[in-house]
Amino acid sequence: MAEARAQGLRPWIAVKERLARSAVEVMAGAPAAVLQGGAALHFVYGSPRLSADVDFVGAGVARAIETQGPEIARAASEAVGRPATWSMTCHGRLLRGKVAIELGPARRLVLPVEAYQVPAHRIRLAAPFGPVEEPEEITADKAVASADRLARRGALKTRDLFDLWFILARLGSAGPDAALVAAKAADYGLPRRDADLAAAVRAIPEEELRSALQGVLPASELGALRLCEVVEAAATVLGSCQHVL
Repeated sequence: MAEARAQGLRPWIAVKERLARSAVEVMAGAPAAVLQGGAALHFVYGSPRLSADVDFVGAGVARAIETQGPEIARAASEAVGRPATWSMTCHGRLLRGKVAIELGPARRLVLPVEAYQVPAHRIRLAAPFGPVEEPEEITADKAVASADRLARRGALKTRDLFDLWFILARLGSAGPDAALVAAKAADYGLPRRDADLAAAVRAIPEEELRSALQGVLPASELGALRLCEVVEAAATVLGSCQHVL
């Protein structure tokens, strides 16, 4: 926690990051579970943004999470030296697991570990983290999720803008092809939204983006970040594939 504060990170998010790493390493031995999202970008691809949850996909991922749940809790307990419990619920193809740790009389941390039973299309193996989506597929995931979130809630997930910028600017990805985005939308059973995602991104104030990144991005990274470039990169990516969303 002291190290996290020194970097300008939220201490409890930093503790969750340690729990998340232990969960990912436990699941590395389950080939049916493919790591995706912010945790994949952070642990495998070197993104400086901390993720407060862990997401997996795969045709047999629910069974894998169900089987490894108690081991995830045991590893989390060892990681921070506190008792941990495991619980989960299932909603159709979505399984929501939770690792809960009591850190003191007034502090309880919960790490969400979610699994969606849909196929992963582009996978690589990355020791010690196991199967992980390629950056292009992570971008496609975020494009599909952004279109759905905008339609249902009228807003975008602000931290996703940084993730999209990171994939383009730091990983050198050209972004997803339309066929992959369309395939991901079909996997999740989402209809065409026909929303102007690029305009929605450009409407987000830089102050809102900075606030969303404070505490989950080291202060040195946030201070050097050109937020206008983050917004424009995300708008370009989402705008390039919105014709299939």
